Amino acid sequence: MKKHLVLLAILITFTTCQNTGKLLLHVPSPAWEDQVVYFIMTDRFFDGNPNNNELGAGEYDPKKGTHYNGGDLVGIQQQLDYIAALGATAIWITPPVLNQWWNPDKNFTGYHGYWASNFEKVDPHYGNLEDYKRLSDALHQRGMYLIQDVVTNHVGNYFGYEGDYDSTDVTKNYVNYGAPEQSPFDQNDPRIKAHREAAVYHFTPVVSDYKNPIIRETYQLSNLDDLNTTNPVVIEVLIRAYQYWIENVGVDGYRFDTAIYVDHEFWHRFMHGGQGVLQGIYPFAEKTGREGFYTFGETWISSQPFDDQAEKDIKAYVGTPQKPEMDAVLNFPLQQSIKRVFADGEPTDQLTYRILSLQRHFPNTTSLVNFIDNHDMARFRAYASEESYQQALLFLLSIPGMPVIYQGTEQGEKEVREPLFDKLDTASKEFLLVKKLVQFRKENPLTRHGKVEILADSKHCPGLLLYRLVQNGEELYAAYNTGENTILTGGLFLKNDADANQVEEVLSLRGGSEWVLENGNLSLMKLPPKAGTVFKIKSGKIAERAAPSLQVLNPNGANVQSPAMTLNGSVDAADSVFIFFDGNFERKTNAKLDGKKWQADIDLNNTSNGRHFWQAAALKNGQLSIFPKIDFTLELPEMKRASVNDPIGDDNGPDGRYEYPTDPTFGRQMDIKSATAYSTGNNLRLEVEMAHPFSTVWNPLNGFDHMLLMAFIDLPAQRGTGILPKINNELPVGEEWDYAVTLGGWSVSAFKAEGSTATEFGAAAPKPVIKVSPEKNTLQLQFPASALGNLTTLQGAKIYLYTWDGGGEGELRPLLPQAESFSFGGGKKGDPMFMDEVRLVLE
Repeated sequence: MKKHLVLLAILITFTTCQNTGKLLLHVPSPAWEDQVVYFIMTDRFFDGNPNNNELGAGEYDPKKGTHYNGGDLVGIQQQLDYIAALGATAIWITPPVLNQWWNPDKNFTGYHGYWASNFEKVDPHYGNLEDYKRLSDALHQRGMYLIQDVVTNHVGNYFGYEGDYDSTDVTKNYVNYGAPEQSPFDQNDPRIKAHREAAVYHFTPVVSDYKNPIIRETYQLSNLDDLNTTNPVVIEVLIRAYQYWIENVGVDGYRFDTAIYVDHEFWHRFMHGGQGVLQGIYPFAEKTGREGFYTFGETWISSQPFDDQAEKDIKAYVGTPQKPEMDAVLNFPLQQSIKRVFADGEPTDQLTYRILSLQRHFPNTTSLVNFIDNHDMARFRAYASEESYQQALLFLLSIPGMPVIYQGTEQGEKEVREPLFDKLDTASKEFLLVKKLVQFRKENPLTRHGKVEILADSKHCPGLLLYRLVQNGEELYAAYNTGENTILTGGLFLKNDADANQVEEVLSLRGGSEWVLENGNLSLMKLPPKAGTVFKIKSGKIAERAAPSLQVLNPNGANVQSPAMTLNGSVDAADSVFIFFDGNFERKTNAKLDGKKWQADIDLNNTSNGRHFWQAAALKNGQLSIFPKIDFTLELPEMKRASVNDPIGDDNGPDGRYEYPTDPTFGRQMDIKSATAYSTGNNLRLEVEMAHPFSTVWNPLNGFDHMLLMAFIDLPAQRGTGILPKINNELPVGEEWDYAVTLGGWSVSAFKAEGSTATEFGAAAPKPVIKVSPEKNTLQLQFPASALGNLTTLQGAKIYLYTWDGGGEGELRPLLPQAESFSFGGGKKGDPMFMDEVRLVLE
């Protein structure tokens, strides 16, 4: 009865607001699993009020990524038609609270919203409280919802330590840059006895060990002043601050920044109450009619292929039935698997493992928050081809879990935090694609509520991913080819139904798919490169076929140690027989026919070591017959092709005058010690040893940071370019590159020379597999022959290596006359951007 009375009161309020013009701030919560969220970085979205850009602190400069650029709350409201046209039903905005405008330690502004000075004030750069209320009203009038980003772990960077840290004397080497505006957070100087005794902060240095929960929860993340969230005063002030936005603005949900850096006891108390008279966020929100106030946390924990530790770790922040915490978490394990499979070209069985693991740890996966990129990482489109980007979006919008679209993704944006002010184009092909996929999701409830069942995948290389969405007897299928070549397969069981003989495509990213369905079995499926197709199964007659009968004589599961392989078998009648590997129909080898016998001589020099499968197919009068997969393992010997020792200490730029950024987390991470190239057949392995230990200050996914390795490869008998994109440099006269790789702490990208310019790389190319060994200070890049164009030889290939730093968001750090915290020194804009270089020539 109570629930119905609350809803009735909200309905009366809604009607009154409509009739009187009163702002509609409080509305019932929606079914969040049915929403599509558009994530906005307020300062970089749209400038609706230029009068609040420059507020007298020198903090505004639209030409600098370190400064406020002018986006605001009025700008968001002005662009709600754009967001609604995309199909999004909710927005999530970065923290709108008053921030530290200028950080003298880092020469940076808090334009992003995550460096709070006062948790209960709107930052004037974004507008004022009335602007925020009007945005909330405008959303609710449209039937849309508002999610606010929330920080409880820290404020801005108002103090730190220069020199050794002494836990027994937290005043030693302490430095102060000011204080937050809000009490009690202004008590931040341990040299003052009252501040020390208030214990509002953990007076600690930067996090040094992310795996140690005590250090992670009490030390400073990225020099940001860590709040003591076990202090009852801190807990109360934070609860009241975030009750404030619900009551006064009508916020419908919260996203919690840096959730894993805050203790679990705080999250339970903050969300649910339970001590004293101060209510937690959930019971407080219920008083405003939000019985489904939604919360989810940023649980950025790196996950490795075929390992579920990350799922175990992030699930802890949902809590237990006895001690619940937040509703859901951002699905970083899935995001990392999406990247590896669709962008990096790793086998699709990695997604199979991830989906099953998530279902095991989160029985209700509809509560997870899914995404492909965000404001803290390189954009998906920056390191993936357009086709891979389209596949990733289709996958994101065709599985359960609330999807988030980061602003600019719908425009194919490649820069992480570039302003969108003049890029909000509802007619662009990227916008129309995302709009189409969002509409598809809305029209097909199985994408939001169905269970994902994996039917087929590739365990060897890029290729097939086939899954079914099922709920209450309804089914929807999705098939992808993540590879660069057409794949052909057959013998796939879909359902036990003698009438299931027709395939109806619901949505397709590109045409050219072919299907033969017989009694619920896919006897033949042909998918073009980078295909993504959603289909249903219909009743109908079986297509007439007269495919030849094919037999294979070779054993299953063999270990092959030679690049020459002979396969044979028999066929009753066929126009031709051919062999193809790992489903790659385009690189088939024709067999020799002798009556009913066939034989094929195979060259495996362009096949990488590891697990593979091959299939035989026979063609007769246009009808194909495919023999089931036969697995084997290739074990070709490795040969050293080139090796160079580079002088230690020569990492000072092209003329020896460059300086590293001044932040103490920088050492000499960009000094190359040696580089060695190996090959198995025409597959290349590059091992680079650095002269100094890796740093991991940002907890990078790939195991190192503060260094970006760039490799440019000149392939024999190919024509490339001598221009080196983005680093203001060219190869020596007469030399060129055809294929390039950039490897940083969070991503690896590969590009073609074709289309590359001084400021942009060309089209995306297949990526190498990387292996990082911190204990040896080595980076390994394994290039399959297919990534290099399936050459006949590697002899004469040249490799040019350069180092710089790109930061977590994938953008190169600037070069200035004088080094700053996160900028190189000793040069000027337009000068070459590399600290060390090495050249190898393969024999």
